[in-house]
Amino acid sequence: MSCAIIIWPDDSHVLPIYSVYWADSAKGSFFIIDLYPLADCIRDLSYMEKYLEPLEEAYQKGIKYFPSLGGRSYNWFRALVSPYCLTGGIDASKENQNRIMELVFDYLNVYIDLWKKDEPKSSGEMREYNVRKEAIRTTFQARDTIGDMMLTKAIGKELAHLSLITQF
Repeated sequence: MSCAIIIWPDDSHVLPIYSVYWADSAKGSFFIIDLYPLADCIRDLSYMEKYLEPLEEAYQKGIKYFPSLGGRSYNWFRALVSPYCLTGGIDASKENQNRIMELVFDYLNVYIDLWKKDEPKSSGEMREYNVRKEAIRTTFQARDTIGDMMLTKAIGKELAHLSLITQF
């Protein structure tokens, strides 16, 4: 089983990118759940406070469920994720699968709440955010060989290629 969900905000909203990837195999489950920020959260702490801090409760639940998460080790991936990224490989037990699904919905509910409150911005206000969004897109297309490999194993080369193009 392989599941990928991406919600890209349009070019007039500063919402983060909702991202879920989950794959089950004989080796176990691997997952990524995050809201990729469109801002550098150190340079723009107010962005982190508004768009990412609402994830704190769900993130803490994820750490409680899976205390030994190792995450993805690629430097380019660590540079684009939020401080609330949950990712790692775990045993594919039914309990763990249910926990992953719960976290997927927890993060989605936070995203929906943010979306309901968000107001469009002018193109001038959006310039930096859209530059980062495009950098995230091109980086994934160029460097996500593991995602490509996992999708290829799950759904075949042609569908995997189409999936990566449409998601990123």
